[in-house]
Amino acid sequence: LVDEVLAVGDLAFRNKALERMHQLAHSGVAVVFVSHSLSQVDRLCSHALYLKKGRFIDYGPTAQVIHRYVGENLAGESGMVHHPGTEAAFLVREVTFRDRAGLAVTRIESGSFVAIRAVIEVMQPLARPLFCFMIEPKGHAVILAYIHQPRSEEARPSLAPGRQVVEAAVERLPFLPGRYDLRLSVAGAIESQLLGKVTHLASLDVLPRPDQYIITNEAGLMELEAAWRFQPDF
Repeated sequence: LVDEVLAVGDLAFRNKALERMHQLAHSGVAVVFVSHSLSQVDRLCSHALYLKKGRFIDYGPTAQVIHRYVGENLAGESGMVHHPGTEAAFLVREVTFRDRAGLAVTRIESGSFVAIRAVIEVMQPLARPLFCFMIEPKGHAVILAYIHQPRSEEARPSLAPGRQVVEAAVERLPFLPGRYDLRLSVAGAIESQLLGKVTHLASLDVLPRPDQYIITNEAGLMELEAAWRFQPDF
């Protein structure tokens, strides 16, 4: 039973302690981790219990419970949720989806080009950070797609304090029609070091293409391209 002990100590100590708890959990030991640090809970726990003033609120997969917690407690006027500790490294000021012409959009056709453009206020020098946008279906705490920054050092520039623009372009977004939410996670030069996480960044409506065939009684979320071939079986 680990109760807020990671609130003390430097970053190296906290990372070492988290790695040790990971090892214990994977060896079959039950670890109960009590904390207000959502990033640490997210990193360590497979399931989470949400208590408020001693009352049971929710229990389930960690991402699902954190999604409810931040939605009820931490959202600001913009709707964005900077998870605790994130603001020490960066703040997201604005996020928009863009079409190929660079115009801001809130809806696209399934299979279209889309770019994510984020204006970020960097609060302290960030040495080779690793950005990852995540997209989830609206109302479901499940990650449908990860948009990772390349891990090579040359593709991970260091960022100085001040306003920075981060953009990721997807040539063909293969999602079926529906509404999707965007979140962001940023790791440090050592990828186990989580610098910050922001949820509820923006929403995107994906519309059906005129030629798109959708099986309405199936709960699919993504459409994959494939090369089809038919021939007699001799």
